[in-house]
Amino acid sequence: MTQLPWILLSEKPVLDGFTRVIRQTYRMPDGRESEWDVVAGDRSVAVVAMTTDGSFVTVRQFRPGPGRVLDELPGGYVDSGERVEHAAARELLEETGYEAGTIELVGSSWMSAKGQLRQFCAVARDCRYSGPARSDAEEFMDVRLVDLATLLSIVRSGGLTDQGLAYRALDHLGLLQAGC
Repeated sequence: MTQLPWILLSEKPVLDGFTRVIRQTYRMPDGRESEWDVVAGDRSVAVVAMTTDGSFVTVRQFRPGPGRVLDELPGGYVDSGERVEHAAARELLEETGYEAGTIELVGSSWMSAKGQLRQFCAVARDCRYSGPARSDAEEFMDVRLVDLATLLSIVRSGGLTDQGLAYRALDHLGLLQAGC
């Protein structure tokens, strides 16, 4: 069966806060109309950051969605007109105080089937501490250095918000079999 594209008829804002939601009305292939609430957004990046001594830089912070403290990869939104690699380096420095020696993009994926946000994954190598983190006013993070076995345990536990991106970066680095 061939899947025909849906035709966007209209869209209007539903929520315009930290997360923006828009309601889109589509004409379906069979002629019916259907409304969908879509999380609006452009691009974000998560960073698997390795220090010069082989540790990995993570952050731990409270997340209101699940209502709990989670381990995360440093990262955030890519500003309009900003290169993803620049955003990765900027977010890493702002959130952790670590400066990347090199940044490499390793892929991207969609946030969800009901989201417009494209999530990028970057690997930062030879990261060095350069001073205190400069987080946003709403960010209260604990920076943690973990070894590979601990990072793999965190990723495999499902307690990491950017789990798929972490797997992608670790696969790119050939580290998924390590620490089994």
